[in-house]
Amino acid sequence: MFSSIDMLNMGLQVRLSRLMARILTTVYGAGKQFDGSLVRNTKSILRDLAQLSKDLNHHLNTHFQGTISKTSRIALRLILSYHYCVVLTTRPLVMCALHMHIEQKDTPNSQAIALAPPVASLMQSCVDSAQTVLHTLRVIGDEDLLEAFLPFQLEDAFSSAFILYLIRAITPALIQDNNWTENIRSVLDKMISKGSIVAPLRKLELSQLEMVTAVLSPTGNVGDFTKEPMAAAMEHDEQEAAQTHDEADEAGWDMFMADCMIGLSPREMLDLAEQLGAESMFSPYGHVDE
Repeated sequence: MFSSIDMLNMGLQVRLSRLMARILTTVYGAGKQFDGSLVRNTKSILRDLAQLSKDLNHHLNTHFQGTISKTSRIALRLILSYHYCVVLTTRPLVMCALHMHIEQKDTPNSQAIALAPPVASLMQSCVDSAQTVLHTLRVIGDEDLLEAFLPFQLEDAFSSAFILYLIRAITPALIQDNNWTENIRSVLDKMISKGSIVAPLRKLELSQLEMVTAVLSPTGNVGDFTKEPMAAAMEHDEQEAAQTHDEADEAGWDMFMADCMIGLSPREMLDLAEQLGAESMFSPYGHVDE
């Protein structure tokens, strides 16, 4: 028989799965037709994310007393699913900003593009969620709990790192903590060592993306981005591996407290959803499908 906590966990997972399906069928779409529904669909998803964030926070604080143990894999799965939904929802904004940034690179003395406050806030939320996904997977990997056969955690990691590389090239000021580069290397290396066939390809793709986005970075920031590329940093992996396991118990699991839902609060997310009503905010970005 399922306990009441199991039923709550299952209910939240079903809601997250349904929301992810809605994101993939509304925020994203096939073909080149643009009917202006991106803003409307994004607003709707943000409202649902705000309610889910509130319910998930209440669930974690009530049934896990604000602390998630190493055995609470269902809680970790809920956290990863929520933050992955945030990344998926905000990724079209990042791609629009990238399109604008590439066009601006053709002008003399190009700098980081200026973002409207709601867009900047949503992109910051995307950064926070992507970094949380990678940190969570890093800690899971340090405990040898990564799933190398199933594709879900690998895609969570790849999508999060992919969007962080893009944002770092578009507007580097949004990323204050660069530990995510070490986290993605650690996660991919752990999956490779566990026999994942796809992980080496994803690692190569990210390495190539890192080189491409370094060229697109605003003037004066290229050196910071390429100081420690993924390929060059591999020589440090063996030295770090000896310290990883000991530090995981002391520091790694500290992040799984009540603040594991880092990012925009439900109220802030609802406020941003309302601000997205102004279609003029998207006019500088052009159409996603162009």
